[in-house]
Amino acid sequence: MEKFNYNVKVEHDSDRSGGNKKTHIKISFTNARGGDNKLFTGEQRFKVEYRIADYPWPFPDEYASAEITVSFNNGKGEYTLSVDRNYSITSGTTRVIKLAN
Repeated sequence: MEKFNYNVKVEHDSDRSGGNKKTHIKISFTNARGGDNKLFTGEQRFKVEYRIADYPWPFPDEYASAEITVSFNNGKGEYTLSVDRNYSITSGTTRVIKLAN
C-alpha cells in the first residue's frame, strides 16, 4: 500500500456506563491505493500515536503508541483501539503512521 486517507474519531465511555471505563479510538481508512494506483485489498500494519497527558508549557505532552494491523477491502478499512479512559486523547492529538509489512 502506497497511499491512504484516514479519519480519527475518539469516544469516551460515559460515567453512567459502569465498570472499567474506556476511550475508543476509531480509525476509518479510505482511498487506500497500492503501487499500481489501484484500490488496495489486503492487510497493512500501522502505528497509532495518541496523547495521554496534556502538561502546561514549558513541559512536553506525553504520548503512547500501539501497533495495529488493518484489513482493507477495495481501499477501505476500519479499526477501533480501546484503551483505559483518558480525556487527553483527542482526534487532533492522534496520528497514524504506516509501517513496513
